Amino acid sequence: MVKVGEEYQVRIEKINSQGQGIAYINSFVVFVDYALPGEVVKIKIHTAKKDYAVGRIVEFIEKDPRRCDPVCEVFYECGGCHLMHVNYEYQLELKKMMVEDAFKRIGKIEKEVNPVIGMENPYRYRNKAKIPVGKRRGKIVLGFYKPNTHYIVDINKCIVHHEDTDKVIETTKEAIKKFHIEVYNELQHTGLLRFVVVRRSFAFDDLMVILVSKGMIDNAKKVARFYKYKLKNLKSFYVNINPKRTNEIFGEESRLILGDETIRDKIGDFVFEISPVSFFQINSIQTEKLYNKALEYLSPNSRLVFDAYCGIGTISLFLSKKAEKVYGIEVERTAIEDAWKNARLNKVKNVEFIWGRSEEVIPRLIEDGKIPDAVVLDPPRKGCDQNLLESIIRAKIRQIIYISCYPSTLARDINILLNAGYNLVDVQPVDMFPQTFHVETIALLEKD
Repeated sequence: MVKVGEEYQVRIEKINSQGQGIAYINSFVVFVDYALPGEVVKIKIHTAKKDYAVGRIVEFIEKDPRRCDPVCEVFYECGGCHLMHVNYEYQLELKKMMVEDAFKRIGKIEKEVNPVIGMENPYRYRNKAKIPVGKRRGKIVLGFYKPNTHYIVDINKCIVHHEDTDKVIETTKEAIKKFHIEVYNELQHTGLLRFVVVRRSFAFDDLMVILVSKGMIDNAKKVARFYKYKLKNLKSFYVNINPKRTNEIFGEESRLILGDETIRDKIGDFVFEISPVSFFQINSIQTEKLYNKALEYLSPNSRLVFDAYCGIGTISLFLSKKAEKVYGIEVERTAIEDAWKNARLNKVKNVEFIWGRSEEVIPRLIEDGKIPDAVVLDPPRKGCDQNLLESIIRAKIRQIIYISCYPSTLARDINILLNAGYNLVDVQPVDMFPQTFHVETIALLEKD
């Protein structure tokens, strides 16, 4: 029996989807934080459950030469990144392993996975930051939560966010002192300022700052002007009101204090308007590569295409370049409103957006005789709804382009489609989140 506090020497066999090494002690699985496949390490167990244990490295016996020193001084404390202790080329290899492992273990699929499409510069790529604000021993702290806690790791800069995020952190700390803004206390549900959210356009240099507060901040216009003085490219300043005792960041009301209602950014040739709560891909550079791959997969003679889980219509607009007609379906009403705005903004007329659940709308469209040549699936982490997959299978839709942020549910759903007679043509991972264990994957399936 593996016990907490005991030390063991183990060989790391592979890596899991959370970036932990996997070892075995008498066939009992042990996850080892920050360990790499092939390494031999001495570990100390800090968590022991019925089916598994978790340990940390106390000594290297055989160390992988591709290890490196993290460029972030709080990497091991913060938990926002997971692979910064590994050179970038090997990060991409590890992510390929994660996709292959999910396909073999969960999907029972033997398929060659393409090398991961990486970034030329795998830092400073995030166009959005959600930064909790707190106070510890009288000191204002802004940063990110330590894993599995609400302990805020105080930071002055973050190497994966745009440089303007660092300036916003500094400005916020100054503003709290200058305007005597009361910081929120999560345990007592007192105070005001809970989060600062930063949105930064990479294409147009525009900056949006949203202060999330329990109530309205006094002298909000003066506060906004102070931010504008410090941040010359600030285009939009909001206060979002969230009075609830909740883990959700945003409340229902966002008040524009200074500047424009939205900022704009681009993916490829398309311009998108971004409001405080709009969904927009975090990494604009890699998103363009991902969507171009979807466009490459799409058959050139596609008359009708369905874009399930379409969000604000980003993929739909890309597909409109090749398809005669695209229907985008999305359950979030505000996202559908944004999708229509984006279609008008880009003067795209061969798209139509429908509000509703994809698993309800698409079967209805099919029953009405609208049989698409292709369907694009980009579901949340939990994967596709079973009813939607069954509708696609029954309609014998010739082409499926499946985009997933979670290899496990992707492998599960592809297994269902393969058993229904589809062929898996191509699997292409894309590194949307360098320095983390997350990997986006796009797969093409076709029916003869």
